[in-house]
Amino acid sequence: MLFRSYFPEEALKVRVLARLLYSQNCLNYVVSNFNGTTPLCQLCDKNAKESVCHMLFDCESEVYAVRDALWHNILQSAPEALRAEIQRLCSEQKTVFILSCFRSDYIIEWSDIYSAVLQFCYLVYKQRHDILLIDV
Repeated sequence: MLFRSYFPEEALKVRVLARLLYSQNCLNYVVSNFNGTTPLCQLCDKNAKESVCHMLFDCESEVYAVRDALWHNILQSAPEALRAEIQRLCSEQKTVFILSCFRSDYIIEWSDIYSAVLQFCYLVYKQRHDILLIDV
């Protein structure tokens, strides 16, 4: 990832982001395919399949408070037009949009928003793992 070459200190966060992108994570919808457990989220009462989208935007557990503050940072870092575009998207579209680097090539002037997205994904993922006592 080009971002990682500019910010090598963010290597762990980039690794978590890559795990989310390539479904090499411990979310129940992935794990249940291999061990027969439920694909449902263990943290909230929505009976929702635990997907990357659910974890990042829809889970109504303790992750919610951290997630909202971090999401606010993303919106504050975004240029006005990009912010308006992001706010129009549903949860699934937001997930694809932010994990695809806003469907664009790397733009060095957007380093702050890339950092905010990286922080958002990493800390939400980490908090989920901390609650479930799983190593990141």
